[in-house]
Amino acid sequence: MNIWPLAATTGIFFGIYNFLIGKTGGKISPIIGAFFLYVVAAAITLGIMVITKQPGEKMLITKGGLLIVIAAGISSAIAEYLYFTTYSKGSAVSSIFPFIAVISFSLAISLGLVINHEQLTTYKLVGIVLGAASIALLLKT
Repeated sequence: MNIWPLAATTGIFFGIYNFLIGKTGGKISPIIGAFFLYVVAAAITLGIMVITKQPGEKMLITKGGLLIVIAAGISSAIAEYLYFTTYSKGSAVSSIFPFIAVISFSLAISLGLVINHEQLTTYKLVGIVLGAASIALLLKT
């Protein structure tokens, strides 16, 4: 399966999401914004689950998978609150998002390499450097 169209679509939705969160500054309390974001996300996820589940299909749930999802949920909830709070201080999306992205980008790649033992190839290293450089340039504007 070619994952790149799926990844590109995911990137588009994350881009829309980041833009919209950036527009909330001064329009909603950060904790209320984070709460309603998750209520809407849960409702949409439930709808997708109902629509895409095939008859007789078993949904995989393991203890390890649940623990990872719980940890990710905790991290996500804290990040969401801080994200809304950052924009409530009057920050511009074009300034703050690249800064947050470079930290997220660097940490996710580092954890993948160290904990998941993912291979660091020359192409990946060049991509990481170019990606970080592009974000650094965005921070200068």
